Amino acid sequence: IDTDIVTPNGFDFYLNSHAAIQGTSRPMLYNVLYDDIGFTPDEIQQLTYYLCHTDVRCTKSVSVPAPVHYATLCVSRGLNLDYEGQMSSEQRSIAASDIEEGLIDENVIVTLDDVQTIKIDFNPSIENTMWFA
Repeated sequence: IDTDIVTPNGFDFYLNSHAAIQGTSRPMLYNVLYDDIGFTPDEIQQLTYYLCHTDVRCTKSVSVPAPVHYATLCVSRGLNLDYEGQMSSEQRSIAASDIEEGLIDENVIVTLDDVQTIKIDFNPSIENTMWFA
């Protein structure tokens, strides 16, 4: 759905990419922030739909594209990693609570230069695997 119930001055759309196995299927709202490639709206919607069928955990379509699902899994697993004492649990909980309470201004522009990078060494046996999946 990309007409009538979407934002008139932005590019967003609803996509119902999966069947309801139990209960009600819920459509997802997608907002296109920036399009480097120059896809048409139909092409973006079709690609999004196809990516909902590529998740390694399920043989059926899912509600979100696989890369989005994998990113969510990475974040949730990353919160539990030990950064060798570089960030205390208190610092992690303060950052998480700031986000939950809306203390971070949504109008602040953050670039990659602003993000602190911490190198995490993984066990060589899982370096080339999708350990988050």
